[in-house]
Amino acid sequence: MQRSKLETHIDILEALARQGPLMLTSIMHETHISYSLLKQYLNFLIQHDLVEDQTPHKEKHRAKIIYAITERGRIVLGHFKKVNTAFQAVEETKKTTPLLYITRS
Repeated sequence: MQRSKLETHIDILEALARQGPLMLTSIMHETHISYSLLKQYLNFLIQHDLVEDQTPHKEKHRAKIIYAITERGRIVLGHFKKVNTAFQAVEETKKTTPLLYITRS
């Protein structure tokens, strides 16, 4: 099943939260996202202050760019997890709650 953009953004944030600051290739392996798409997603996350580039300034000309989740990214990820847990609880309730049928006499 293909992930939505939201799910892909969350996967990136989760990888950075779980593993700490990562290089692009490490994020690619963690999230199974191609280079070109990952760059687009990271640019979006950086623009919204959810991820930051932590590469030392003198090394920015090299390919070893390091990305990290920001505090705002951790907050957004936490909110998403709460919402996701609530949705899962609702789905479980639907599975376990029997339907009531009313018959008319």
